[in-house]
This record gives sequence, C-alpha cells and structure tokens, in this order.
Amino acid sequence: MTHLIVRDTTRPEALAADSSFGAVLPYRDGAYRWPVEQVRRFRDAGKKIIPITVDGHDPHNAQVADRENGDLTAEGAAKWAHERNQLHGDAIVYVDLMNTGELVSALGGEPAWLWVAWWTGRLVVPELKLPAHIRLGAVQYLSNQLYDESAIIDPAMPLHPLTGLENW
Repeated sequence: MTHLIVRDTTRPEALAADSSFGAVLPYRDGAYRWPVEQVRRFRDAGKKIIPITVDGHDPHNAQVADRENGDLTAEGAAKWAHERNQLHGDAIVYVDLMNTGELVSALGGEPAWLWVAWWTGRLVVPELKLPAHIRLGAVQYLSNQLYDESAIIDPAMPLHPLTGLENW
C-alpha cells in the first residue's frame, strides 16, 4: 500500500517542494505560522495543504489540532475537536504517543482521528487500544533538523486539503 507522505516544518522556506512527498502540514497560527507565499509555493507545486493549529482558535480553517507541550493541552484539543466536528465532522488531533491516553480520556465521547507522533525513523504503526469513535489515521515517524515526516496510514481519514488562500 502506498501512503500519502506529509511533511511539516518550522522553516518552510528551507524545505524543497520535491516529489518525495505529497502534502504539507502548515502552521495556521502561533510562533511558526507559515507565510501565505510559502503555502502558495507548496500548493502550486501540487502538494496537498492540510492546515494545523497550535492554539485552537480557528476550527473552521485548520483541520488538525496540535496537542504538544507548549501548544494545546489535552482539554484544549478536545474542545477544538468538538468545535471542528460541529462545523465539519472531521476533527484530527496530532499527539505524541506518550500523551495519547490523556488525549483519549479528554475527548470522552467526541469522535476524532489521531495523528500520532512515534519517532522510530521508519514507518511503524503503533498498536493502540482505542474506543470505536477514535481512529488512528496517521503516524509521524521521522524528525530531523529540517522537517518532520508522517504517513497517512488510513485512507478513510477525511482530508480536505485547503485550496483557496483568501483567509490565510
């Protein structure tokens, strides 16, 4: 099975838009918010644009919420997931493997897809016991000085890449 490879970076200007990956996860907000010209550069190179939020204030314009230390708490990510689901029904939360249990608990009965960071250096899908309303959709397996790399492992995970940049 071929997986969609996704990269994210805090330095988009340093990342080549080459053929080794198919999508980017640009930051919509926070200290590493991507400039619109960088988002446009990747979009024009044929990359899918999957916006991520670190502060959770815009559930309409970001499809992924970042549950990391320094970004959203588990409770903040659960609140964002509820708001995103009310608008679009497709909440995806990025979380490192060690904080998955805390996030699942905070989500309660809220449906969500998980994008789990497990830096093994190669694609390995962690075995997680998740409730039926929470599914594992992507794994981030590589982190280097320039970018992080993930693979979408479940093609059913609802990705609605951003096309227009009017509201960026």
